[in-house]
Amino acid sequence: MPRVEVRLNGRGYAVSCRDGEQDRLLQIAAFVDERIRQVAASGSGQGSDAHLLALTALLLADELFDIKAGGGGDAANRLAPQEEEAVVSAVDQLARRIEDIAARLDRP
Repeated sequence: MPRVEVRLNGRGYAVSCRDGEQDRLLQIAAFVDERIRQVAASGSGQGSDAHLLALTALLLADELFDIKAGGGGDAANRLAPQEEEAVVSAVDQLARRIEDIAARLDRP
């Protein structure tokens, strides 16, 4: 399974993906990074990187839930099934990474 180095909020993260999905993962990471920057610029993401990543993951999950519920605007703005799976996978990986970071920060 290939590992890709993605950059989120100026930090590198090694993320595994299926063979052939490296470019897609980099696109998703760029999208997530832009959302992180938007959250940080809004003032909501003040605090640790883990806090900023958690807020961004929650924002993306909220948007995904809206899309799945049909409240995500017109059909042109909805994700294709493969895109939805990729976003869900990326959010899951981010959530695991956030949990790992939080666990390290909680250690005495």
